[in-house]
Amino acid sequence: MKLGVHSSPHLDELVAVHLLRNYGEEKIPGVSTAVLTTYGKTELQQLSPETAAMQGILLVGIGGGMFDEHGRRGSRQDCAATLVAKHLGLDEDLLWPRFLRNVFLADAENRGPYTFVAELVKKLNRYWVGTLDPELLYKQVEPIIIALRVEVELLAEAEHRFRKAYKREINGYQLVAVDQLDNVEFQHVANRAGVNVVVQRGRDGLTQILMRHASSDELDVPGLAVRIRKAEMAKSGIRPKRFLDDRALSAMGTLSDIPQWYVEKGNLLNGSESFRDVPPSGISFADLVHVVEKHLRELDDESDPRDSAEKSGKSICEREPAPTEELPVDGD
Repeated sequence: MKLGVHSSPHLDELVAVHLLRNYGEEKIPGVSTAVLTTYGKTELQQLSPETAAMQGILLVGIGGGMFDEHGRRGSRQDCAATLVAKHLGLDEDLLWPRFLRNVFLADAENRGPYTFVAELVKKLNRYWVGTLDPELLYKQVEPIIIALRVEVELLAEAEHRFRKAYKREINGYQLVAVDQLDNVEFQHVANRAGVNVVVQRGRDGLTQILMRHASSDELDVPGLAVRIRKAEMAKSGIRPKRFLDDRALSAMGTLSDIPQWYVEKGNLLNGSESFRDVPPSGISFADLVHVVEKHLRELDDESDPRDSAEKSGKSICEREPAPTEELPVDGD
């Protein structure tokens, strides 16, 4: 069997091929191993859908067949990828419509989040000699298609977890906290919702505190760094080799005595996607959230929040633990 597409296939045809090869074998036997072949206008004039079928060719996005969106009556509602998805029943899966909609918008209207990818495919077709082989082109684009699909799944999970996450408004700032979640899309969902502070801990124990929609000066990132690092020393049993005053504890970057936390403008990072070899924080998730909450409550105090813990004579972690129903750790 062959899969026929036009020369210089677009993103939607390549997505259609991906769907057929990976999800179409049950309905179209042999399609999972079908060879990708390109056809020009002259060849297509002599190749009707019926003739193509007799020759074992399944036309995608061309030839007037069931997977060709061109020449249909009414306003355009489909592209090759959506036609394939409907034939295979994938459009009934709740996670596919958003992905397919983005593919359609990029192909039919040159807009939406996948426009850049569609344009990249066009550039490969124009400038890369490797596209003389359609299979080679497909192999280059397929990992991107898979990544876009996974992104949609992660976004759906992030939106679900955001709806159930621990949320508080403190001093006019929106705080959201989530534990046991390895999903960077959660931060993007929170950002779009206008959240000022996100506290997220993954299953590996690494934690990010991200601040948005307010200046780092307004949220006093250095002051929070002091609180977090003092709490880390207490909870992890760290005895610094040198005296660390508040000025030292508020420093940007990483302190060799307290390697758990990296401080940058707007973020306090206990590891990240790029740096997973950082020691996890010894501060419990509930205590960490309370440290952030205390910091937000005291932002308008006349006293310097970097000194408040010392002036009280108490550890900033000496407080009631957060209720377990408010800070779930079961991943629901």
